[in-house]
Amino acid sequence: MDGQGYYTCWLTVGTTREKTRFMNALAELLGPIENPRYLIVRRSRGFGKRLDIHAVPEELGRKKETAETFLEEWKKRVGRAELIYTRTPEGRTQLLKARMRALSAAFVPEPERISGWR
Repeated sequence: MDGQGYYTCWLTVGTTREKTRFMNALAELLGPIENPRYLIVRRSRGFGKRLDIHAVPEELGRKKETAETFLEEWKKRVGRAELIYTRTPEGRTQLLKARMRALSAAFVPEPERISGWR
């Protein structure tokens, strides 16, 4: 993170296709929630409780096992969270709530994606 709150990440190895897949997955994770198969829900504790909901990228959400592996890695690196399957009535309700919350963030700039050669 730089001093202005921006994060930068890149892949140093991989094919152009792999790098594109990575950038697409990152954009799905950080961008507006559309229609993912799985959601990751993170609730903070303490003062000013916060709820963060992220879409599991399509590449990782195609299979339940892969989505669960992603969740386990998320827990190691980010913190406690739960995985919600959005193809059930309860999951669909959570997805709709997540989309409604996203409408409140409509004036927050989306993550910027820059693809370039180094």
